[in-house]
Amino acid sequence: MKKMRLLLILVSCLIIHPLNAQSPTLNVFLLSFDNFSHDAEIDWLRAGFVDFISDYLRSNFRINAQRTEKIEQTLNQLKQKPEFKYAKNYILTGSYQRDKEKFIVEVELTDLNNWKSVGSRKVEVVTADFAKIIEAVDQAVAELLNLVPLTPSSAEAAPSATISADSLDKAISQSLASFRATSAATQKFSFAIERLDQKLKEQAPESGKATRPLQYIPQSSRDFARQLVEPLRRSTDFNDILNFIIQNPYEIEISEPLFQRVPLRDNYIRVAFDITYKLRRAVIMEMLETIPYRSRSDFETYTEYIFSGDNIVFDAELRTKIARGDYRSFPVITLVNTNGLPIFSIFDIPQTTSKTLPRLVNTQYVDRFTPRFSLSASAWDVKVWLYSTDLKVQYTFELSVAELQNVREITVNILPEKEALQILGINP
Repeated sequence: MKKMRLLLILVSCLIIHPLNAQSPTLNVFLLSFDNFSHDAEIDWLRAGFVDFISDYLRSNFRINAQRTEKIEQTLNQLKQKPEFKYAKNYILTGSYQRDKEKFIVEVELTDLNNWKSVGSRKVEVVTADFAKIIEAVDQAVAELLNLVPLTPSSAEAAPSATISADSLDKAISQSLASFRATSAATQKFSFAIERLDQKLKEQAPESGKATRPLQYIPQSSRDFARQLVEPLRRSTDFNDILNFIIQNPYEIEISEPLFQRVPLRDNYIRVAFDITYKLRRAVIMEMLETIPYRSRSDFETYTEYIFSGDNIVFDAELRTKIARGDYRSFPVITLVNTNGLPIFSIFDIPQTTSKTLPRLVNTQYVDRFTPRFSLSASAWDVKVWLYSTDLKVQYTFELSVAELQNVREITVNILPEKEALQILGINP
C-alpha cells in the first residue's frame, strides 16, 4: 500500500514537472520583426522570421509558438484561460538589417508574467546563404529559452530535438526559391513605378501655360455690339478652362513601393505605395484670371473665386454639369501586364458610389481621395475653390508572385466620375 502511494506521488510529480525541459506548458508569442534598414527587398522577412521561428519551436521542442500583433488581446487571453495562467509565457521581439554582405538580427525575450527581460541575442552572419541566417537565428532563440543547444553532440544525444539535414535542405531550398521569385516580382513592380514616375515628369506642362492662349480684352463702352458678344465669348472660354482643368488638374508623385509577404499565404505579396496629388495651382489660377471675376479670396487652406453672371453667360447646361458632378474627377490606378491587359485596378471613388458597384476580381474600391478643386453654381454665380494643401494617399493591395512578375507598367488616370463608371460597364 505504501509502495502504491509512493508510485502515485512519483507519477504526479512527473506530470507536474516532466523530465523533458521542453514542456508543452511553455508559450512563446512572436511579434513581427522590425525591418531596421527599411530595405524593401527583404521587408517580407518581418513576417518571415516569425514563421520560421514558430515552425522551428513547434516542430522540434513541442512549444506552443504563435504569432500575435495585438498585445492587449494576448494579455487578456493569458488572464482568462487557466492553461496560460499557470504556464511560462514569453514574448519574442526582433529586428534585422542588411549591411552589404552582413546580415544582422537581434532578438529579445520578455517574460509576460512579470514583464522582465529574460535576455537578448545579436546574430551577425557574413553570408548570402539564407540557410545559415535561419539556422543562426533559430539557435539564438533556443539559447534564450534554455532549450537543448543545437550542437553535433546534442543532435546525437537527442535526435528528435533537431531538424534533419534533408528536411533543412528541403525547407531552405523552398525558402530560397520563394525568395528569388519574390525578389524578381518586386523588382519588376519597382521598375514599373520608376517608369510611371519618369512618364509623369515628362508629361508635366510648363507652369503658367495653357493649351491655347486665353486673353481678356477690356470692353469698350463705345462698342455696343462687343458688349453683347463679349459675355458669350467669355462663357466659351470659361467652359474651355473647366474642361482643361478636369483633364489634367494634378501633378502626381509616387513613392517607392514596400513589399511584405502575406502571413499564411506564401505565394502572395502585400504591396504598399504612396501617391501625392498636387493641384496645378499656378497654371489653373493663371487660366482663371484670364476671365473677369467678381472676387478672389485667399484663405489659409484654399482660394475662392466667384464669377458673376454680370460678366459671363452661364447657360443651363453648364449649371447642370456642375450640379451633377461632371467636373469631379477621381484616380483610377491600373497595373498592366506584358500583353497590355489590366492585372489589377484601384478605383479611388466616393464610398456612396462604390457601394453600388459590382464586386469584380482584382478590382479594389477605396474612398481616400478628396478633390483639390471643386465648383458650385447658383442661378447667377459660379464659385471655384482651389485647395492649397497637397493630398498624400497610401494604397495597399495583395497579389500573387506570378501576377507581380507580369507587371509591365502602372497607369494613374484622373477621370471624371462618369468615365470611371463607364470603365466598369455602368452607364450613369
